[in-house]
Amino acid sequence: MKISMKFSISLLLLLCCSLYQAYASIGAEAAAINAIDVDCICGRDYSPVCASDSLTYSNRCLYECARKKLQAKGRSLELVRSGACAGESLGRKHAAVAEPLVAAVAEEDTDLDSCVCDRSLKPVCGSDSRTYNNACLFECKRSILARSGKVLSILRQGACN
Repeated sequence: MKISMKFSISLLLLLCCSLYQAYASIGAEAAAINAIDVDCICGRDYSPVCASDSLTYSNRCLYECARKKLQAKGRSLELVRSGACAGESLGRKHAAVAEPLVAAVAEEDTDLDSCVCDRSLKPVCGSDSRTYNNACLFECKRSILARSGKVLSILRQGACN
């Protein structure tokens, strides 16, 4: 199947804009926490936890990774509760990561390993009843399914229930 040059350029532009927006929205502290650390490898499951730095981490492992990094700098980080931090808008949630450019969805999806998407946490619910961490991952999955004639659409912004 041939992909038109116009579509390819549009997709590349969308990817670049998404990456710019994602990295521009992460503060210096979050960027330091998100630095690659080979001793900290976490799964891609989405089970958010709120920490004392008022950031929502995608799962407990990522929280523990951030806690250890801060502890090495003589600072502390405590787990406040399971779930997103209060008052944090959907577009402002932070997903602390060990790897900056890896595909992630609520469940493991090896199809997305070839996708180059950031780990920004702006969930979308797909017509396959799966929560995708962001629109880039959703679009990647949609294009993969389209190759086999399957259709995937966004049901709504936010996680699937």
